Amino acid sequence: ALYNEEQRRVLSVRPGLTDFASLRYINESDELAQITDPEQYYIQHIMPQKLALSLQYIDKQNFLTDIYIIVKTIFRILRIKHK
Repeated sequence: ALYNEEQRRVLSVRPGLTDFASLRYINESDELAQITDPEQYYIQHIMPQKLALSLQYIDKQNFLTDIYIIVKTIFRILRIKHK
């Protein structure tokens, strides 16, 4: 109900294991923990940015982009585990 017509396009794509939004917001819970009203902040700030990243992926979707996202995700996970 919070999505505008353009943002609803993300619902037409089969979800994957990772994406640009997952990479950008890998520490989303840490970010929200510092906010007084995390639900409102998520709705007003994070959700629109995540949707924009998802729409960017939909518009540029191809095999090389998928490989890039997978490799980048693996490196981000390994970096977090070694901290």
